[in-house]
This record gives sequence, C-alpha cells and structure tokens, in this order.
Amino acid sequence: TAAGVECDVVVNNRLAICNTALLRSYAHLLPAFRDAARLVKAWASKRGINKAADGYLSSYGHVLLLLHYLQAVRSPPLLPDLQHPDLTKHMPAAVCEGIDVRFQAGGTSDTNDSNDTNGANGADGIGGSGGGGG
Repeated sequence: TAAGVECDVVVNNRLAICNTALLRSYAHLLPAFRDAARLVKAWASKRGINKAADGYLSSYGHVLLLLHYLQAVRSPPLLPDLQHPDLTKHMPAAVCEGIDVRFQAGGTSDTNDSNDTNGANGADGIGGSGGGGG
C-alpha cells in the first residue's frame, strides 16, 4: 500500500479468528510476546521468507515458532501451553473446521476467547491468517 502497511484480510475464516484469539491471550499473559511476534514477522518479511504460497512459512507459522521457543525451548518457559489437556479437559468442546480450538484464555479457567468471534480480527499485529495465508 501507499503507507507501506500490509495486512491480511480474512473473510469467513473462523479458524483464523480462533487462532488470533489464542495469540491475543498469549500477548495478554506476556505483553513482550506481541512485540517479539512483530519483530519476527518483520524479520521474515524483510528476507522474503514469509509467504506460504512461495513455499515458505506464513507469518503465522513464524509466530508459532516463536511461541514454541517461549514455551518449550527456553528454560524456564516464559509462556504456558494454554492448550495443554490438563488445562482444557474440563472445558466444553470448541471445534472449528474439525480442529479442537479449546484453550484456557488469559491463564484463567473461567473464559474461553476462542468462542468469541467478535473483535478477534488480528488488528493487534500478531495474528496473521492462521490458515496458511500471509
């Protein structure tokens, strides 16, 4: 665009909305996650390695790699696994396009943002299409 801002436009993709809600929940737990995700996405974009259509990971895939690092590689972990079965086993099923999208929103057991499709549009800069797009 003229302003140099790129964004994903997602229409009728509920899975992408659920994925964005999950990432937003992680950003709520660790505000630095949002900035780190933006940095990783900018790094990948500058190197031209963020386009799934060209055989690379999508920007969402790069954010998932960052998330994995913060959960599993770094010791001690900076973020919990909000989708861990121990956290979600007592929650009602939340299936989207055949995928269980349950997660413990914001680290609490009384809400599940994956069921809230209003306002989870990725405008915070960490979402991406979540469905293999940009």
